[in-house]
Amino acid sequence: MSENLSKKILVLCNQSRILYLTRFELIKTLLDRGDTVLISAPKSPYSAPFEEAGCRMVDTPLDRRGLTPWSDFKLRGAYTKILAEVGPDLVLTFTIKPNIYGVRAAVGAGIPAIPTITGLGTSIQRRGFLQKLVFHLYRSTFRHVPAVFFQNTANMELFRLLGMVRPEQAILVAGSGVNLEKNAVQPYPGPGEPVRFLFIGRLMEEKGINEYIEAAQRMRAVHPEVRFGVLGYSEESDILGRVKDLSEKGVIDYYGYADDVRPYIAQAHAVVLPSWHEGMANTLLEAAAAGRPVIASVISGCAETFSEGGTGFGCRPRDVNSLFRALTRFLALSHEERERMGAAGRTKIGHEFDRRKVNETYLEEIDRALG
Repeated sequence: MSENLSKKILVLCNQSRILYLTRFELIKTLLDRGDTVLISAPKSPYSAPFEEAGCRMVDTPLDRRGLTPWSDFKLRGAYTKILAEVGPDLVLTFTIKPNIYGVRAAVGAGIPAIPTITGLGTSIQRRGFLQKLVFHLYRSTFRHVPAVFFQNTANMELFRLLGMVRPEQAILVAGSGVNLEKNAVQPYPGPGEPVRFLFIGRLMEEKGINEYIEAAQRMRAVHPEVRFGVLGYSEESDILGRVKDLSEKGVIDYYGYADDVRPYIAQAHAVVLPSWHEGMANTLLEAAAAGRPVIASVISGCAETFSEGGTGFGCRPRDVNSLFRALTRFLALSHEERERMGAAGRTKIGHEFDRRKVNETYLEEIDRALG
């Protein structure tokens, strides 16, 4: 047993649901080896599994959307107070606000912190003052941390190019990886069944939901038997209203939100995500792990999850015509070709995105930071 064990580790994130879906195995490993783990996040039903596993949950209200001076000032103060009360040996942070304000508070307290860039977010994607502010905050904060995890090469190179991390700090991992046992291969739908496409994700513009809906309308005008499913929640009432309206008209099938997406993936012939930007698209990893071809934007965070023509098809982001062509290419395949494509996807995910390998890398860096 390493002398680094039996440490107190504080995890900061913006929601316990995503942490549970992507990091539960890592946290369970820390607990099993004797570490104390505390998690700071807004209280939710997903707090319970962590508490049952042995974590202490710290309810920390957090506005995930945008940078607002007053609420963010309070968040920094909340993190400073938590650090003083908890006295952790190490802080792990995920998502933008914990990465910025949590790490700044940890650095100020002289506590090592390891952030993970899970995506760039709207504030960085859109040019202007907010982007410059976020870059400045990252640059001034990350210079003091031992390591920064990235989920795709493009994000890592951007941070290195703009001097927000030094080359020796940057560590690239295969997203959060996939639990291959939990996400087992699902039997492919039988021959003769109508083709079912499935979109899984937040119903927001930058996930490409509008392009998906428009492509569905165009496709069903030519192939009315093809089904287009939508699974996810929305914080944007106009998009949600449009989705519900088209579902009532029978253009798409809206399933709402589900904790477990596996039964929906099992019914689908392919999973579609025409996103504008991603850290690493977990829904595509889980779909491919289940043996489903994927159709997704050729951008960092999506492109890594499939091989063109081998395990899926790519399209340009924000381009309905490109997405429509990719969907058409998939429809032109025989049932056997679609099934083989899905099986090849499972093989690719098993080789490149095994969550156990990702967690091993985290544990190595955690122990190194703990000294």
